[in-house]
Amino acid sequence: MKKFIIYSPSYSEVTGGVIALHKLCDLLNKSGYEAYLYPSIHPAEDSYDLYSYNTKDVAQMVDSLKKVFYINQTQPVGEPISADKISEVYWVNKSFNTPVYKPDPNIFFNNEWVVIYPETTFGNPLRAKNVVRWLLHNPGFHTGKIYYGQNELYFRYSESFEKFQLTGSKTSDLILMVLHLPLDLFFEPEIPQERKGTAYIVRKGHNRNIVHNLENSILIDGKSNREIADIFRSVKTFISYDPTTLYSNLAILCGCQSIVIPIDGITKSQWYKTSLNHGIAYGFEDPSNTQVSASTMREILSLGEEKSKELVRLFVNEANEYFK
Repeated sequence: MKKFIIYSPSYSEVTGGVIALHKLCDLLNKSGYEAYLYPSIHPAEDSYDLYSYNTKDVAQMVDSLKKVFYINQTQPVGEPISADKISEVYWVNKSFNTPVYKPDPNIFFNNEWVVIYPETTFGNPLRAKNVVRWLLHNPGFHTGKIYYGQNELYFRYSESFEKFQLTGSKTSDLILMVLHLPLDLFFEPEIPQERKGTAYIVRKGHNRNIVHNLENSILIDGKSNREIADIFRSVKTFISYDPTTLYSNLAILCGCQSIVIPIDGITKSQWYKTSLNHGIAYGFEDPSNTQVSASTMREILSLGEEKSKELVRLFVNEANEYFK
C-alpha cells in the first residue's frame, strides 16, 4: 500500500483548491492510509521553469528556497500571517488530521510513495517516482503554463472540467470531488429580515466583464466565511463570475438567490454537469434559483461531503494499481 504526499500551500479558508488539498490529506488519514502535507515552494516569481539546462539543479534550487518553506512549527488556521513570518509557520486546519512532512531538499520519494500535485505545479519539484496531478481546474487556467511528465496519473475535481489527455500518462474516469463545507456557518436567519441589494464574487472569473449593477452590491472576495455568511443572510441575490465556486451553493443555504454569470460559448447543459449545480441559475433569465430550498441544498451538499470518503477509497485503489 502506497503512502501519500500532498504538495500544498498553507491552509486558507477562502481558497477552495487549498481546502481540497488539505481535506484530501485528512480523509486519507482518517480512512486508515498514511498521508502528509508537504509545503509547496513559493519563489518570488509565479513559478520557476524547469528547462533542459537547469533540471539537474533542482535539488540546489530547492535548497536555496529552503528558508521560504522551512517549518519550525505548525499552527491551526487563524488570521493571515505577515510575509516576514512565512518561514516560521505553516498553517493547517486544527480539525483535520494533516501531519506535515518537514521539507528536505535531499529527499527522494521512491516507489513506496505517491506524490499528489495540484494542476498548477510546474514539473516535479519533489523528484517523485509516482506522480498524481489533481486537476482542481483546467490545466494552464491559472498559470498559462503546463509542464507535466510521463507515466503520471490525472484526476479531475469536477465533471465540468475538460478531460485533459497527455500522451504517456493516464487520465482517470474517476471524478475526485472532495468537499469540506462550513455548514455550521451558512444557514437562513432565524427571524426573517428585509433583504437588500446583491453580493458578488469574481475569483476565477477575474478576466470577465462585470455585467450587473454594482449599486448596493458587495464584493465577497477575500472575506472570511463568517463575514460572507452574514452578507448572504442580508442580500437578495448572489452573483458569481466564477462558474465553479461552492459559494453559489452556500448562498442558497442562507436563503439567497444564486446566479452564475454564463460563460461565452458554454450552454447551460454544458455547464450543468454535476448535481451540485442543481438550483443555481445560469444567467439572470434562468428560473432555477427559485426551485431549490435551503434545506434541499443542505441535503445535496451533505450527501456530496459523505460521498467524498468513498471517492478517496476508489482513488487509493486506482493509484495503487497504476503505480504497482
